[in-house]
Amino acid sequence: MNRQKKGRLGEQLAQEFYEALNYQVLARNFRTKFGEVDLIVKNKKQLIFIEVKYRTQTDCMNWDSAYWPKKIARTRILAREFERQLMFESKKYEKRMDIVEASRKKIRIRYQFDLQDAWFE
Repeated sequence: MNRQKKGRLGEQLAQEFYEALNYQVLARNFRTKFGEVDLIVKNKKQLIFIEVKYRTQTDCMNWDSAYWPKKIARTRILAREFERQLMFESKKYEKRMDIVEASRKKIRIRYQFDLQDAWFE
């Protein structure tokens, strides 16, 4: 399975996971000049920007701590851009970024990061 197919499969598994938890999908592969968010979902209280990492059993998950601060900073920019482009009123939502690890056998939220300060300068 090539990298693109793995990515799509992981995103589909993550979408099904969040839908089963009663989240509504707002966007998949939301792209701007600043980057991309794999999945954006919401429920009554939360707005979540999701990075999906699909792995087969033979893949080694790289959770390099140096990588995530850059990804979180970029996700904060993308979150503001999502609100601006879609005129989405997000003030009533708790905002966070989830890092989801997906495989054919299981899916789990590996990390969660608060994005509340993304809306403050």
